[in-house]
Amino acid sequence: MSAESARGAAGTFSLPIQAAALGLIIIVMDHVALGATQSDILQLFRELRAEDNMWLDASAQEELQRFAESGTTGTLPFAIFFLAVAPLYAFATIGLRRGTHRSTAAGLFLTNTLTPVYLVALVIVSRWEYGGALYEYVSSSDAELIIDSSTPDWYIPVRFAVLGAAAMAYAVTAFTVARLAAARLRDWTAPRGAALLLGHVPLAGPIITVLGFAAIDQAYRISGIKVATVEQGYFAMTTEAAWWYATLFAVAGVIMWALAWCGRHAGRAHLLPAGLGILTAPFLLLLLMASVFTPFDNGVYEDVADVLGTGPVWYVPALLTQTSLTTVTFVASIAVTLLGTRRTSSERDLPSANPAPS
Repeated sequence: MSAESARGAAGTFSLPIQAAALGLIIIVMDHVALGATQSDILQLFRELRAEDNMWLDASAQEELQRFAESGTTGTLPFAIFFLAVAPLYAFATIGLRRGTHRSTAAGLFLTNTLTPVYLVALVIVSRWEYGGALYEYVSSSDAELIIDSSTPDWYIPVRFAVLGAAAMAYAVTAFTVARLAAARLRDWTAPRGAALLLGHVPLAGPIITVLGFAAIDQAYRISGIKVATVEQGYFAMTTEAAWWYATLFAVAGVIMWALAWCGRHAGRAHLLPAGLGILTAPFLLLLLMASVFTPFDNGVYEDVADVLGTGPVWYVPALLTQTSLTTVTFVASIAVTLLGTRRTSSERDLPSANPAPS
């Protein structure tokens, strides 16, 4: 391993450290700010009661009292998430540190799989409304105003600064990981089976689209829509939803074909595990949405014909069959990419870290 590669591999250890540190910082920061907010609210109660000037109604007092005595931080689940992904980043780092083609591809895939989820969690925490973690739902506008105004002045700026620094640090480290993996995998090509399997996944898009429009057409005929009614407007929304799914699957398909091509060309093959990692969570989510939220779901709570609310009887079973097969094929392409990577002759010729005694 070259000195530059060694430095890059060492730098990847900051991934689990960053995740764990961010989770701890959020927990401490929110706990301190929550304590200050609760103390301020209790002090306000004491002052209003001492002056016999309790202008808050009974419901607002009850909600504020409950928040001041037993309120919790809303972003605690996200802090726990950051702590939970730290061991996963540690596994990815171990793979990158080993330096073989298989371990590097696996480490790159795992890192990029976590990247979208990690960044989305950062965005959600940064855009948490009403003082971020310190706000919980209250029905009284007066209680909401007091909780908001009692939040420490430093909390929101510090929260944004911490999350912004975390995003920048993650971007720098992710770039380091990508450079390290590209150098390690420059003479590697993905197994032929991986490219073949991945190349078949985009075929699900046209099939799901055809199933959707065939079901919509049959539902239209069964319902007997002949005039511009509520059902006619619903039919237009159903068609629009089907086109949205067709577009999303088309975009995903183009990306997969590009990744399959890269995987079979040395010098670009590292883009396959990297791209599969980034694509895994969004694509599986798209398949889940297509299976659960069909174009017909808009009519579930509308006064329309039953067939417009559920689709023809054959549609959902056919859709679930296709999305299940697509999921299996996609996961299989990932498995073949990572597990089908064999050690090259140069890796087999490397001296053992613990040579046998002579």
